[in-house]
Amino acid sequence: MRELIVRRLVPTLGVVAVLAAGCGGWRDEQAAKVDTATVTMSSLRDEVTELADHPDLATIFRLDTTGGGQTDESATALVSWLNVRVLDLTVDEELARRGVAVDDAAKASAEEELRLQFQIYQQQLEASGTTPATPQSAEQQFDALSPDLRSAIVEREAARNALAVEAAGEAGTPLPATTQAWYDDNRGDFEQVCVSLIATQDQAGASAARARVESGTPFATVAKEDSGDASAADGGAAGCAFTPQLTQELATALTTAGQGGLVGPLQLNQSWFVFKVDTLGTAAFDDARASASSNRLAARQAILTAWFAEATPTVTVTPRLGTWDATNLQVVANPGPAPAPAAVQP
Repeated sequence: MRELIVRRLVPTLGVVAVLAAGCGGWRDEQAAKVDTATVTMSSLRDEVTELADHPDLATIFRLDTTGGGQTDESATALVSWLNVRVLDLTVDEELARRGVAVDDAAKASAEEELRLQFQIYQQQLEASGTTPATPQSAEQQFDALSPDLRSAIVEREAARNALAVEAAGEAGTPLPATTQAWYDDNRGDFEQVCVSLIATQDQAGASAARARVESGTPFATVAKEDSGDASAADGGAAGCAFTPQLTQELATALTTAGQGGLVGPLQLNQSWFVFKVDTLGTAAFDDARASASSNRLAARQAILTAWFAEATPTVTVTPRLGTWDATNLQVVANPGPAPAPAAVQP
């Protein structure tokens, strides 16, 4: 059950949205009711249609468009989005019960966090070499949404943050409200080490390379001449990593050696290495923000997942779309396309 909740709680890189916009051909016909709140078929259909026109946003917000046919007529797409809507309306109802309001400052912070997630998503696309589905970046696609839709996305994100902060405080494990605050509270997680390396096939080769460095030959020269790693062309410069991302053995060795120190010979996988610690220290926020954002969203996910697992919303779903599974907290779709709406009586 937790896995089902997680898939709807945290979209790619943790970006969350529940939308409330527009009116379509189904007018005010009810798609679902969560306690006292409702989702209309028209708003559900309009949201799915607009998101499907922006492929990166559909991916980020986990809109299932694999059902075939027109997205806004697909029961698969409608129900996948209805599941998100139901969970977020549950958040709204809980905040109302607690008397917690989402103010303008919270919305501004939520929008800043969302835009950061869009930027990180774009960086990951570029790093992976994935061909973009559209020339527009994810952030540009967000800006191209209707103003009402953008406002609704921001408000829903702010609501999730508000509930997570409340629930975390009750559990005695406060959740920083922003990525910057997470970074400030967890600087030890962002100790960054930048290294150069020499890779050889055996220990003897690594020992000989280290001896050359210790005798005065520049590390970069030895790397270019003796290293079998791709970094040899750059004098062994291998980039930077946060120490928590490394094996404990390597992180301890590098931090103990300190800036300018040598480590090795050290066997990793099938090769032997000599490392030179180029720089060591806490990364600046701009260098750490992607990792800080991911860490914070993972913590938020855990908090909201635990809360949803205990939630007992009263949910009813129109039989034309599916049924509510109270055990797994999800709408189970009817097979095939969504049935046509009933005729409007004069």
